[in-house]
Amino acid sequence: MNRSLSLIICTIGIALLAHSVLSALQHRSYLRLTNKSFEHIPYDIALESIVALLVSSWGIINLAPKLIPIKATHHLSKRSYESIDYRPDFIQFNNRARYLSDLLAEPCRTCR
Repeated sequence: MNRSLSLIICTIGIALLAHSVLSALQHRSYLRLTNKSFEHIPYDIALESIVALLVSSWGIINLAPKLIPIKATHHLSKRSYESIDYRPDFIQFNNRARYLSDLLAEPCRTCR
């Protein structure tokens, strides 16, 4: 599909979504002026929101470039298991070993 057509469709969808938001706000202010309780959004605003969501989603999907497959075997064939398993972000040096070593170094007072 043509990229400019997808951009136009995406823009129309976003404009429809903005219009449905403004319609919902206007309906809410109308209910405040007439002292009516808010029960639900009118069906035409809800339908317009759903159509706007679908149109903008379709435009965005067609606007995005084609995805290329990721071939992990090409990258992983050159590396060893140790280099793959090495994750320095998970190394933790602030642990309980120094506190446990102090406890283990003291003689047991109740053992006498």
